[in-house]
Amino acid sequence: MSYAAAVWFAVQDEVDRVDRVDSRSSARAGLDRLDSEVLLQHFHFSRPAIRFIVDCVRDGLARGPRRSALSAEELVLAALSFYANGSLQRDMAAVAGISQSSISRAVATVSSVLSDRAEQFITFPSSEDDRSRVAQELQRLCGLPNAAGLVGSSRVRIKAPLEDGFVFLNSQKYHSVHCQMVCDAHGNLLNVENHWPGSLADADIWEMSSICQQFRGGRHGDSWLIGGRSYTLQKHLLTPLSYPVGEAEERYNASHAAAQAVIQRTFGALKTRFQCLNHLGGNQKYTPARATQIINACCVLHNIAQKFSVGLPGEPLSEQAPRDVPQGVVMPDPEMLITRQKLINTHFNTALQQSQEPFQD
Repeated sequence: MSYAAAVWFAVQDEVDRVDRVDSRSSARAGLDRLDSEVLLQHFHFSRPAIRFIVDCVRDGLARGPRRSALSAEELVLAALSFYANGSLQRDMAAVAGISQSSISRAVATVSSVLSDRAEQFITFPSSEDDRSRVAQELQRLCGLPNAAGLVGSSRVRIKAPLEDGFVFLNSQKYHSVHCQMVCDAHGNLLNVENHWPGSLADADIWEMSSICQQFRGGRHGDSWLIGGRSYTLQKHLLTPLSYPVGEAEERYNASHAAAQAVIQRTFGALKTRFQCLNHLGGNQKYTPARATQIINACCVLHNIAQKFSVGLPGEPLSEQAPRDVPQGVVMPDPEMLITRQKLINTHFNTALQQSQEPFQD
């Protein structure tokens, strides 16, 4: 499993510096009373992963102004129970070892701590070597070269906000926060921007996103992201052909679909492990800002689960590709049209020709 940067070593070194003398004698006792099956079933994480999360949250609490009567472990178990199950259930509160009323405060505290540390756990490949590593893995996966990641979007349902509710009403007629994410070939999240209202289309979000501005400013070289049909072809955004002609173009589109399937599976994995993301509302009415914090926290936890190879609690939910189409009159980049055709001729015609060459001893 690869990662965009060696951030994990830095994070581990950082949490290793935290004083754990008191925590190992008291906080560990609460976690250790639960067997591994219960942890996976109720919290959707393994014991080593939860211990790592507890250490990260404890470190974040020590560095910031947040205070809580609960221990870091109690906070984490309460928050994980909500993220995993999507509601403030009495039985989950009992398993976590705290009152039901404390779960809401724990979710707010842990979400804030993890959201603040998102840049440490969700890192885009910043160096040429890192981008090359990600690109090689993606090319092995789908045959598309020079890609620094896969970009896509997912909507998280929320209750209608009291103010500007119409802005969050999407084309499917429910209120949501619109999340743009970038992942690698393994489903590790490299970039997350989830503060967008649900009414915005994918292409509009891309235009306004910080990752788009980074590409246009030359920060990520001549690489590109692989995006689906809801995006417009641009210099740093490689999209499928609307009307493929011939086997080479069909092969290109098939490879593109294989790449997009990875990020759709990633969205499905997120909503399977963190069932709160299927409807951030329920009995609680979260503001868009609070919803964004919870989504950020789940994205951080997703990468931690990837790092610790924690399996999903069940079959991943099916996340359908968005049906949005690019809005307005944005036209494909003329130079990128030429570049894409050259790519097809170089990488997909060649494969076709080789497959048709007669065998020579």
